[in-house]
Amino acid sequence: MNIKITKKYRQVLEVYKFFARDCSDMDFSESAAQEMFVWESRGAKKYAEIYGRDEIPKENPYNIAKSFENITVNLWKESWSESNPEMKLPLAISVWQLYRRDPITGFQFPKAYLDSKIPESVKERLGGTLEPDPLWTEAMDKLEAETDWESVRASLAQIRERQLERFRL
Repeated sequence: MNIKITKKYRQVLEVYKFFARDCSDMDFSESAAQEMFVWESRGAKKYAEIYGRDEIPKENPYNIAKSFENITVNLWKESWSESNPEMKLPLAISVWQLYRRDPITGFQFPKAYLDSKIPESVKERLGGTLEPDPLWTEAMDKLEAETDWESVRASLAQIRERQLERFRL
């Protein structure tokens, strides 16, 4: 069955995959993507018509990754709500960092995605804008330019391999 996934929803699928980036055994196939797209965009009734079952399987990798995304976003929101209202800079930096491209993975959240996840109360505490301070952006750009990211990636890969070996039964 050929189901056309919209360009905008492809971005959503990339966000889900980002949250499951440490799960190398997940099969993010096109059929799994199509199934998730139908489930989320067309609803249960249309999903049942196409797939002959009432809900998306819990084993669908995008469904699992979405669970990871929900947990993470809830942790962000909890962290933001618990931050001291007088200390705006740590809050601002935690939000601004989300809008930057990750220098290690190269992933960048779509702006519309983040705008929809950040509560109005946080936006208000930051003066109504989520735009990073230009001086902070300049400092981060300089730091990233001066960092040997290949060495960082290699070290992280080694750490990940050690962790995987440690937890293998």
